[in-house]
Amino acid sequence: MKRYSYLAVVLLGLTLSVTSCREKSEKEKLIEEMKEDGATIKEKSDDGDYKLKMETDDKEVKIKEDADGETKIKIDN
Repeated sequence: MKRYSYLAVVLLGLTLSVTSCREKSEKEKLIEEMKEDGATIKEKSDDGDYKLKMETDDKEVKIKEDADGETKIKIDN
């Protein structure tokens, strides 16, 4: 039983260390930053296209994803 509990602890530690090192994309970083700043967020989806608009008092970010998987990011200050 001691062996199984030791193995479980090692596997849990390995799993956490691997998943926490994932690099965030520019899109994910912008979304997280704007949420922290208290931005108003509007989402729109139609015909496979996805649009996300986030606004604060001094910054506006628009993210558009086409059905082809292409992502466009526009930042206005």
